[in-house]
Amino acid sequence: MLPWFRRALGLTPRASAPADRPIEASAVVTFAATSANAFAFDLLAKLDASENLALSPASIALGLVMTWSGARGDTAASMRAVLHLADDDSEVLTQWADLTRALQDPARPFVLRIANRLFVDAGYTLEPGFVEQTAARFGAPLEGVDFRAAPEAARATVNAWVEDRTQRRIRDLLPSGCITSLTRLALVNALYFLADWADPFEKSATHSARFHVSPATTKTVPTMHRTASYRVARGDGAMVLEIPCIGHDVAILVVLPDRRDGLADAERAISGARLAAWRAALAPQHVALALPRFEVDLATPLALREPLASLGMGVAFDPAKADFTGIAAPRDPGDELCIADVFHKAFVRVDEKGTEAAAATAVVMMMRGMPDAAPQALPFRVDHPFLFVIVEQSTGLALFVGRVVDPSAR
Repeated sequence: MLPWFRRALGLTPRASAPADRPIEASAVVTFAATSANAFAFDLLAKLDASENLALSPASIALGLVMTWSGARGDTAASMRAVLHLADDDSEVLTQWADLTRALQDPARPFVLRIANRLFVDAGYTLEPGFVEQTAARFGAPLEGVDFRAAPEAARATVNAWVEDRTQRRIRDLLPSGCITSLTRLALVNALYFLADWADPFEKSATHSARFHVSPATTKTVPTMHRTASYRVARGDGAMVLEIPCIGHDVAILVVLPDRRDGLADAERAISGARLAAWRAALAPQHVALALPRFEVDLATPLALREPLASLGMGVAFDPAKADFTGIAAPRDPGDELCIADVFHKAFVRVDEKGTEAAAATAVVMMMRGMPDAAPQALPFRVDHPFLFVIVEQSTGLALFVGRVVDPSAR
């Protein structure tokens, strides 16, 4: 994004805070981040590994935590297990509310905006306690739409809200046909992130270089180059390099498999615990870095119903068994809610100046009636498929994770 355009939108990241300024993260906030990371890599393992991918664990988890807060019985238990939530309900809500507030601290030197909203059918009544709780904890106001009589218009309303809250980076979160006359509620989260590098890449040092999309296929892609001190770790068949953003509050980790065909093994190895271990092992090295510019902006949203069900959340989607009476408890059991699907879309762009990313998640609910001496520079040449993780440093929260199989594709 051009600098003048950033300023016009009020999106220019703030000047860097001192590099040694500590960012305090309470144990409560850190536990929520650890839970989200564990869930993130469980989910990543269930998604197609053959193409570029980006997702925001923070956005998906937040949308599902809001939904979980109105679940009861086996539905709540299964969602708790999949999301790695604490046993105490009130503690979970406090953790996530505190984490959301901490991430958006206006004193921090990057842009991070989080917005939540409940879109409910105008003729459908939600439990007052649920409405009050989501508003107080997550700043999620209620907005009435006409899902029954005008489902396409309601879908357009939700998509327009998401687009507005993500600087137009997330469009068409809800695909055509996913909203029907049986839809009663959509719990929606939108997240927007923008940060400059602590030390930007020089554009003059960007030039074409080979990238091995597969052992048999090579492409030529614009590749950024910089020789400097970076923190690096090795292990589990991969090298990990950290590129800090301005203020050192956020960084992107590049996970480069040792083998050109090692992406699948790297994805199997990565987990919340492995991410924490890699971060703990990072140590400064003089590095000659070559990193492709890339942008991940998939045309269609991820439909997460099947991956989430395979992780153990199937009861939440089951019209015969789902229990969301904490959200709504209508007199007719056929009017009770189950999750129809969970839609997610993310955008990530990495260039010489920094990182821009956005994501949105919608949990669509319907009636249950339907189913030392100057060192030699260590080469870190990112010339084959790799993983990336955008990490909030004080909590360790993975704001975004993804894979780049082909930097020339979106």
